[in-house]
Amino acid sequence: MTGRAADEEGGVTFTDWDEYRDWLDEKGELAVTAYAALKKAGALKDHRLVAYRCGNRRRCLLLDVVNMPPPVGPIFHRPRYKLSPKVNAATSNDSGRAANTEDGDHKWKAQTFPPAQCLNVSLSCDHLQHVLVSKERIQADVDAGRREVIITPQDSESPPNASISRQ
Repeated sequence: MTGRAADEEGGVTFTDWDEYRDWLDEKGELAVTAYAALKKAGALKDHRLVAYRCGNRRRCLLLDVVNMPPPVGPIFHRPRYKLSPKVNAATSNDSGRAANTEDGDHKWKAQTFPPAQCLNVSLSCDHLQHVLVSKERIQADVDAGRREVIITPQDSESPPNASISRQ
């Protein structure tokens, strides 16, 4: 059997990987289009659930979480950012930079996507690099009514089942 089926909670389950990937791609395209439309209309604030910002005095936006009516639903947006040459060289490789930067080097592209496309989110800006935040943490912040969350390096979470070695 292949295709989609509604589960007991009203969600969608898939029995075919290709159909699942197509569904994720479709949700991703909807997220990009909807976020751009909200931004162009100056309506992001009206749909914002929570904004994550760095602790620097500039309060760089790290992650914008907005909600749209179905079929779009929640959207995660990470704005573009840049890294110093030293940090960039230590934390990325040539192929990653070529695929994910605007200039092939240190100006990383913005990314807009539905929560279904990730397990957690890595937050970065000029002042803070690769702080990992889980979707569960984001949901808890939304449930608690937090409209803005300041992120520091100490906020980084380990992915589930990750082993951490100290040297």
